[in-house]
Amino acid sequence: MSVLKRLSRKLASHWPLGLADFPLERSIVSFTFDDFPRSAFTQGGPILARYGARATYYASGCFCERTIDGLDYYTAQDALDAGRAGHEIAHHTFSHPHAPDHGARALLEDCARNDVFLGDLGLRPSGHFAFPYGDADLGARRLLKRRYLTCRGTQAGLNGARMDAGLLKAVSLEHRVWAPGHASNWIGQLAQRPAWLIFYTHDISDKPSLYGSTPTQLEEALDLARTAGCDILPVGEVFGRIRGTA
Repeated sequence: MSVLKRLSRKLASHWPLGLADFPLERSIVSFTFDDFPRSAFTQGGPILARYGARATYYASGCFCERTIDGLDYYTAQDALDAGRAGHEIAHHTFSHPHAPDHGARALLEDCARNDVFLGDLGLRPSGHFAFPYGDADLGARRLLKRRYLTCRGTQAGLNGARMDAGLLKAVSLEHRVWAPGHASNWIGQLAQRPAWLIFYTHDISDKPSLYGSTPTQLEEALDLARTAGCDILPVGEVFGRIRGTA
């Protein structure tokens, strides 16, 4: 990788491309699932429902009805059922590439292909996006900021009253980073000032992948958010609310 590419990737998470003021009256938590493994809905969905919570599933067409490294991904019916349950189906490209390694035209074509694929399933995906692998550079950010209402990365942090919708911060709930107090430490920060906390993970299982979570971990985070008095909403609904359009 060239020095310029490495620098662009590094700057992408620290260089705002359009900070805007979005006043928050109270703290909000969003739960998001990248790649849409089946268990994120079949196992995670009932847990979310017990808390009256709805989530965002970032779906790539290339994973639909496939099993990769022993992990089952969503079926067309799963996606439809998730949408009917009030969950948000959002964009994640079709082929799940590292966005900075795609040329601008190829990246836009890949996003458009995902739009068509999800539409053919009978879905109406929201105008929100997450970078595969959380991998973004300045060029990809500029390009997709014009296409989507929000783009989410994987840089840990809270989204405050002044946020960059082109690279929303998010906090991992993945098994590989989980430790006692992990979720409570982040949710505890919401008591200091109103903010938007976005959690992300992948599969939900008693024996999750390194990038997934156990049902107990998901339930703990949900319980902490509810106990703290936070609203729990999908990304698109939060963004509509803070922009005054929902």
